Amino acid sequence: MSEVKEVQTITPEQIEKGILDLPPYLFDSVKDRIDQLPMPIVEALALKSPISKEKMIEYKIPFNRHEMRKLALEAIYQHLLLDKDIRKAIYDVMNQSNEIDGYLYSISVGTVENEDYFKDLLSGKLRKDWSFDRISLLEQAILMMGCQEILVNETPKAVVIDEAVNLAKEYCDDNAPKLINGILDTL
Repeated sequence: MSEVKEVQTITPEQIEKGILDLPPYLFDSVKDRIDQLPMPIVEALALKSPISKEKMIEYKIPFNRHEMRKLALEAIYQHLLLDKDIRKAIYDVMNQSNEIDGYLYSISVGTVENEDYFKDLLSGKLRKDWSFDRISLLEQAILMMGCQEILVNETPKAVVIDEAVNLAKEYCDDNAPKLINGILDTL
């Protein structure tokens, strides 16, 4: 016999409180158009439940910086793996949307514009018997994106390293976080 799961109901008061408790970048984006969003999206925002990338793009809900780093990583990886133009990769990652946040543009397009410089710089940080090309493409993308953030965007190094290590833990093998931490810490 299958169990019937309780469906969580949310009151209008809970929705209002949840919306008011959103981070400022998100609250400012949705406050004037909350009545135009479908109720499941409003409830997900109020409950701080995950919303799919596709729905966030469709309803113009801004991504936080961590989510933008994941999108940039996906685009840079496509660029490295398929030799795809980075602007086309971002367009594809954003579900054929041309509305690209300036931060996302900077850490994706900026990284690829500085790709040769970053590869040379990072190659010098490796052991003498290693070359940058021996590192997996995902690790290369994370390292180059870290360079862009630290050296060009001037994001605090501790923040960048923490984010890069988290991306490596999520997408790479077990040794990658230690490698990425060590290399980015030398910048």
